[in-house]
Amino acid sequence: MLTSGEKLSPSAVETAILRDPAFEQVMLVGDGRPYPVLLAVSDVKDPKELLRRANAQLADLPRWAKVREIVRAGDTWDVGNGLLTPTQKLKRPQLLERYRAAVDAAYRRGP
Repeated sequence: MLTSGEKLSPSAVETAILRDPAFEQVMLVGDGRPYPVLLAVSDVKDPKELLRRANAQLADLPRWAKVREIVRAGDTWDVGNGLLTPTQKLKRPQLLERYRAAVDAAYRRGP
């Protein structure tokens, strides 16, 4: 839930964004935060282009569900580096811990 009280389903947003082949892996961050930030593994280097592409996939969702910042992850997430379960589910706490500084910086920059 965002600090505005709006409920947001991370899996629905992540599934929608992953329809764009520019994104290899994504995780939505926003619980207890003012707006959603996307942690993404992608070959696209330009964060503005990634933001545009992510939000294009979210056109059918409410305005408050739109991603306002992108944090690019440098490595692919897998079982070997402890960021995915054996069934390929995200280990959200571990991902947040690994990218905490970058996510916090994205929130400090603001939308």
